[in-house]
This record gives sequence, C-alpha cells and structure tokens, in this order.
Amino acid sequence: MQESNEKGEVAFFIDWENIKFSLKNRNLTPNISELREEAESHGRVVIARAYADWENDVHRGDSTKLYTAGIEPVYVPTYYDGVMARRKNSVDIKLTVDCIEVCHRYANLTTFVLASGDADFIHVINALRPYGKKVVVVGVSWSTSSRLAERVDELVYIDKDSEPARPAQPRSLSVADVREVFDILVDIVREYRQTQRVPLLTWLRVELNRRVPRFDHRRYGYMRFKQFVQAAAQQGRLQIVTRGLVDWVLLPGEEVPMESSDTSGEEAAAGSVEESPVEETVADLEPAVPDEEEEEEEEEESVMPVEAQQASNPEALAEIIRLAQKYQKTKRFVTFRYLRDAACRSDLGSQLESDQIADLIGYAIQSGALLRGYRRYFDYSTGEVKSARTIYLNLKDERVRAALEQADQAEQKQAEEGEQAEQVEQAVSVEEA
Repeated sequence: MQESNEKGEVAFFIDWENIKFSLKNRNLTPNISELREEAESHGRVVIARAYADWENDVHRGDSTKLYTAGIEPVYVPTYYDGVMARRKNSVDIKLTVDCIEVCHRYANLTTFVLASGDADFIHVINALRPYGKKVVVVGVSWSTSSRLAERVDELVYIDKDSEPARPAQPRSLSVADVREVFDILVDIVREYRQTQRVPLLTWLRVELNRRVPRFDHRRYGYMRFKQFVQAAAQQGRLQIVTRGLVDWVLLPGEEVPMESSDTSGEEAAAGSVEESPVEETVADLEPAVPDEEEEEEEEEESVMPVEAQQASNPEALAEIIRLAQKYQKTKRFVTFRYLRDAACRSDLGSQLESDQIADLIGYAIQSGALLRGYRRYFDYSTGEVKSARTIYLNLKDERVRAALEQADQAEQKQAEEGEQAEQVEQAVSVEEA
C-alpha cells in the first residue's frame, strides 16, 4: 500500500454505459473488481464514480454491485428529443463536468483514470493535462476511439491487458515465502466463511495487507492481485467466482452460494415455484424483505374475513393479480411488502389506503389466489446468503386466470387500436402527398 501512495492519488471515473454496452457486443460483462484494481495500480484511489441512468432496466442491480466494490454510482437521467431519439451525451456531460471540478478542487490528485472509449472525452483529456495530471484510459479494444487513444498518457484494454498473465520468477522471495502468504490467504477466507459470508476479492487484499505488513503482490512477480490469488487457486487452495459483476473468493470444493434456490412450503403444491417473480438486486429487495416474524404479524393483523374482503372490491383484487404477474416477469421473487409497496405506487394507490391494499393481498393469500414460498438469495452488499418469504401467482385459481385473460385482451385491443391509428396516419400522408 505504501508503494501505491508513492505513485500518487487517483480519481477514477467510469462511463458505465460505454463499457457495459461495448462488452455486451461480444457477449461479455464488465468485471468491477478488475476495473478497480486497474485504477489502484496507478496509485491510491480516493475518488471512484460510475455514471449511468440507473433507473433504466438494463442497469438493474448494477449500482448496488458498484457500491459494494467501493465505487459511487452517479445517476444521470436519459433525455429524449421530440421523436424519442435518445440524446447520447447526457452521461458524457456530467462526467466531464465532474472531472474538471475535481481537478480544480483537489490539487493532490495526480492521475485521472477514465473508463470509456468515447472520443468525446478528448476534450476532458486536453483540459486535464495542462494541470500536470496524468490521464489513463481504460477501454475495450474493439470500440475505443483511436483519436482518444493517441491523446492519453496510458491506454489499457480491459479485454486484453486484464487477462491473467504468467507470473515472472520471484526476485527476492523464496517459494516458502509464497506458500506462507497463500496459507494466510486461506486462513482469512476460512475465518470469514465461518460468519456465513463470502469475502470480496478486493476486501481480501485489504485484509492481507493488514496481516502482512508491506505486502505487495508485485514482489512475487504478479502484476495484479487477482493473478496472485489465481495462483493460489491453481494450487487448489482457493477458488475465485464472479457473480454480480465482481469477484468473490471461496474455499476449494465449496458450493457457490450465489444462485437462488426455492424451498417452498405446502403452498407450493398448488402451483409452480418457477412462476415466482424474478428479483435481480438486493437494492430493490431489501425494502421489501422484513424479518419473517414481522411479516407474518403484519399479514395476520391485516387480513380481513374472507367474505367481507371478497365482497368489497373484486376489481382491485384483479389489479393485484395483474401487478403480481408484472413483477413475476421482471424479478426473481416478490415479497408481501414489495407487492404492497408497488401497488401503493400504482393507480390502485389512489383508490385504496396502504392498509387496505395489505388487507387485499392478505385476502389473496388466504383465499389461494397467491401462494407462499421461500427463496434463498445472495446479498451483494454483505456477502451473505439470506432467505425471503415470497408470494407468487396460483395459476390454477379461476380468479387469477380470469384477471390475466382480461389483461391479455386489453393489451391485444390496445395493440390493434395502435395499428389502426398507424394505418389511418399512413393513409392521410398518402392523400396529402
């Protein structure tokens, strides 16, 4: 770490949309751990930010994973012109302004690392260099602008230069020394796993520096810390897994606890757990996942007698069913509170109070329109595997079938009306011509 300090201090800025979509063109995903480690190789990272429209579904969950890796997600809304054509420079402008502001406010910064291949950042580079700042661009080889590449002090291709390289021979340390450090690595991971959590690769580096003063993986011939840990993995001491765009470390032979699995109760016998909604991120999930006892108490207190609830508002029940289907298609799972909060934000929220919506969902569960199950999920913010009590549609229930059929009919009708309107518009255009 002392060597990093001697290199100076670094500001790290990521054009997340540029990096993510460039890699997506080759069916690849960005590895946040490797991006951050690249920035750290140029000095001590004191500012790290990633820019994108985080409300866009394509980035769902990315902001939580970035935050876990110590990178601040900066929200930049996407603007559209009159014909709904996306304006390209919304992220570019915000990132550019922040770079210039940081340059003026923090004279201690010596290096700016920009993760993007966009040629528009040439102007940022030209503005930073007169202030004596070193500028490093981290990009993708097949999409980085050649004009950008020729202006920077250093260019790194994450799809090439971040690949594991064969380590050079250690210069001053014996094999026994390397094995001793590997043993410490294993001890750190084992101790952390005893807490039922999974350590981040980046955290492992910090903890190793704490236990081994003046540790530097480069003294062992490895350019990246990940390569050093990979060497331990090749010896069967550890394993590295990439989940949620970041790297985690486990003991050899351990089952990777990153994939969700269902452990549904008796309710699941009436319907398929595969129908349960898909929840992508813990950021979305946590507000909707209380302790199971608290959730049970809330439902028990809120459920009205079946007869009274059934007679109250069947249309509202149908809307709850349609909302459940909506989130079932887009999220890995849905909890009682998640569905209640979503319903409160919908048009239904203008008709009913929150406790009335909770009563309605409780009735749907009690009467069998919604079923209960359990879902295990991986919390990217803590590295823990947690359980959530879920709800999902009972497709065998007549009310569910009727509500979904009605929704399909309404959607089909809307599509037909849209086609008719388009045909009329085309006919008018032909006549005018």
